[in-house]
Amino acid sequence: MRETIDYQNFLRLLDSARSNLNSDDYTDDKWCANYTIDEYFLYILCWAGWRPKRQENVWKEVRDNFNKLGKQLHTFQSVDVEKLSELYPLPWQKRWLQKLIDFLVVNSLTAQDFIFMLRKMGYENARKKLQKIVVTEEGKIVDCWLRDIVRLDAFPIDSRIRDLLEQYGIPVDSDFVIECCKKDNIPIRSFARALYDKAEILKKLSGKKHGWRVQ
Repeated sequence: MRETIDYQNFLRLLDSARSNLNSDDYTDDKWCANYTIDEYFLYILCWAGWRPKRQENVWKEVRDNFNKLGKQLHTFQSVDVEKLSELYPLPWQKRWLQKLIDFLVVNSLTAQDFIFMLRKMGYENARKKLQKIVVTEEGKIVDCWLRDIVRLDAFPIDSRIRDLLEQYGIPVDSDFVIECCKKDNIPIRSFARALYDKAEILKKLSGKKHGWRVQ
């Protein structure tokens, strides 16, 4: 009974979203199409709880300095990692960068090789592997990597998406949302991107300045 209600709540969210979202705009081939694989690695590390302008500024500085180095990540030396890590303001960003590059160098893997390795593992095993490499239990950025770089069906949950799911009475559970998407043949990756990007629009349409109101 509870699962039936949860699924019905998901369908209500889906109906609400479809009037404001065009998932075709968020397909894999339109997502970060101008970035190299190495730049993807560095770009997603900029996804922190900041205003968009600050995120853009951090990414611009990281990208400019990465291009000046003129190296691929798997050829980095300690001094190169240090230079780039200084540009990331948060400790977890610095740790991720160091751990990821260490893994590439030690295992003689290019960034593309690493992606192929994770992709072959499938979502659950790839998630565990990536969490182990970067030493984290936190799931959002890991799921962003798996969704946008590895192109596995992941559904990242941040505070904005969490609030949305809770207000619609949907379990804050990536696996549950993924199963609902599969049940209705909804492209998971494009749906997740679009829902995140348009969450502010849905919030305004709810008619409430703070939080969400479900009709």
